[in-house]
Amino acid sequence: MTRLLCLGDSYTIGEGVPTIESWPALAARRIGADVEIVAATGWTVAELTEAVDDVAPAPADVVTVLVGVNDQYEGAEPTEREGALSALLDRATRLAGGDPDRVLCLTIPDWSTTPFAADRDRSAISAAVGRWNAAIARLATERGHRLADPARVWQNRPPSVVDDGLHPSPEAYRAWVDEEIGPAIEAIARRPER
Repeated sequence: MTRLLCLGDSYTIGEGVPTIESWPALAARRIGADVEIVAATGWTVAELTEAVDDVAPAPADVVTVLVGVNDQYEGAEPTEREGALSALLDRATRLAGGDPDRVLCLTIPDWSTTPFAADRDRSAISAAVGRWNAAIARLATERGHRLADPARVWQNRPPSVVDDGLHPSPEAYRAWVDEEIGPAIEAIARRPER
């Protein structure tokens, strides 16, 4: 059976939704995989890296990485944390059996469009998220990782969020999996061994 390892933050654990409605659970059901999640609300790149070191998850057929929004929320620019993100992606590659093509990097959602951002500078948030996503895409490309863009799903429709006004609803996570994450994970899982 395919093993899926999802590394991330609140978007990966599905803050505000039942675990079975989180995108990792939906993606695992889609491909019939076992899933392990190493994620927590509020984790930055450095905190996720530390958790991966502490937990020492078993190797997986597909490893996903969705992180950076808390770094952005703290006001950090991607250039300030690029070394830490690179180190995390190195760990992800090792957890994918040393195969960078089995690592799926995910963009972070542009939370400027959510009700949570109503009293904030939405254009500044959107620009900062864009810089983070550009860095994530560049690092993924340079390293031979795959990239999925759940952030694009929110660009194409108003975000559907839970009661906190920030985190995606079950419907939003289903759209992420249907339109971006699921097809990317399926392509990796179906890929023949090298």
